[in-house]
Amino acid sequence: MPWHGKSNPPPGWHNNSYKLTTEYYTELICTFCRAMQIDKPVFMGCSMGGRIALHLALDYADQLRAVVALEGADKLQPYYDTNWLNRPDIHGGEVCAGFVSGQIAPNSPEEFRWETLWAYMQSGPGVFKGDLYFYWDDGHFDHRSHEIDTKNCPVYLLSVEYDSSGTPERAEATHQRIKGSKLEVIKNIGDFPMSENPELFRCHILPILDEIRKRKNILEGI
Repeated sequence: MPWHGKSNPPPGWHNNSYKLTTEYYTELICTFCRAMQIDKPVFMGCSMGGRIALHLALDYADQLRAVVALEGADKLQPYYDTNWLNRPDIHGGEVCAGFVSGQIAPNSPEEFRWETLWAYMQSGPGVFKGDLYFYWDDGHFDHRSHEIDTKNCPVYLLSVEYDSSGTPERAEATHQRIKGSKLEVIKNIGDFPMSENPELFRCHILPILDEIRKRKNILEGI
């Protein structure tokens, strides 16, 4: 995504504060898929990516084969003050890592724990706060989640034991509102399953991908 990793922000970024919105996020993903000529992809996202996965299932179901929402919930509740991220006397990257460190399971391998935290330490000024605007404020849609058609676009919800934002309880509530969705809660893993404990996550994601592949073959008569 722009602003993230090694992707530069757009020209003139210094004139405005970064705020990730639902509209921008979904359009970015759909534009990328069109540009790469990807035919009915399976979209999987983690944390805020899990939220946008559900938005895609809601508004772009005909363009997708399925979505897998890791810690995806249709409504969340902020639980810490993001003003700490913009103080001149505090290292913003280390504060970001500090905030999310409690979202990693204590049994996850140390190597992968610190690899995950390093990514947060590297974020540019204001990026984490801007992402949380979508994650905590702009991305709510619990009043519309019942409109998701899982017969057209299957929805898989993977929740985790160690997550104080997209909790298993919020995933369950979302699951109840999305008729036909499938929910699994993974024990002994946190908010970053694919990076903090790849082997454990692999055991849970491969059966889902196999199920999606089998459905594709049935629909195509293979």
